[in-house]
Amino acid sequence: MKESRELTIAKKTARAAGKLVMRYYGKAKVEVKRDGSFVTAADKASEKFIKKEITKAFPDHSILGEETGITGDGSDYLWCVDPVDGTTNFKVQNPFFNVSIALTKNGKPLVGVVYFPVMDEIFYAEKGKGAFLNGKKIHVTSTNKIQDSFLLYCPGRNMLHNAKMLRFEMKVRDMNGHIRHFGAAALELCFTACGRGEAFLMPNVKPWDVAAGTLIITEAGGKVTTYQGKIFDINSGSLIASNGKVHSNILSIIKKIY
Repeated sequence: MKESRELTIAKKTARAAGKLVMRYYGKAKVEVKRDGSFVTAADKASEKFIKKEITKAFPDHSILGEETGITGDGSDYLWCVDPVDGTTNFKVQNPFFNVSIALTKNGKPLVGVVYFPVMDEIFYAEKGKGAFLNGKKIHVTSTNKIQDSFLLYCPGRNMLHNAKMLRFEMKVRDMNGHIRHFGAAALELCFTACGRGEAFLMPNVKPWDVAAGTLIITEAGGKVTTYQGKIFDINSGSLIASNGKVHSNILSIIKKIY
């Protein structure tokens, strides 16, 4: 695949940011944000670095980062940056975390990169050109039954969502399906994209959580909707991303719960 300049820079920046984050692994001081989530020096250093690199390459583009909000003058092009997706995992030295970078135009992802530094795995996609892991094309699975599926989900911090997603988990277990909560949305989307799972669900998403991962799974042949079955965009709020084969079954369960 011939890469655009945007994808090449996003990949290079994500890798460099991942290496920067690893310097803090096991050493970063943890702070608690107003919403109860964690932030570390690694999050701050990574976001500062990513914003600097993107601004240098694309000075007219806007950038939305989880830690520092939006910068830029309202361009149609918006970069969505999660400097450390899975900060809680990072905090306790659970290696399941990543760097996520996406370029969107008028809310629609054009480029998505997710770098898993501990495993040196880089997932990426460009609209209309397929999805890749370390240079090899990836595809979703063809599994079509929930009882044969491995599902992933993130309940978020809202107690009501937690309760509802617990009901979803119990329903899946009643059907003899397998379900896990890993705690890093972008990676869970990529795992679904490359066939390590059949679906990922999250009730309260932010653009930086999913802008890259949803493009990657779509380009890998998957399907993404809201909990209501509507077309997903990065500001939709809720998300079901799947291989497409189990999507309707998941939707039917979620609609009964929500």
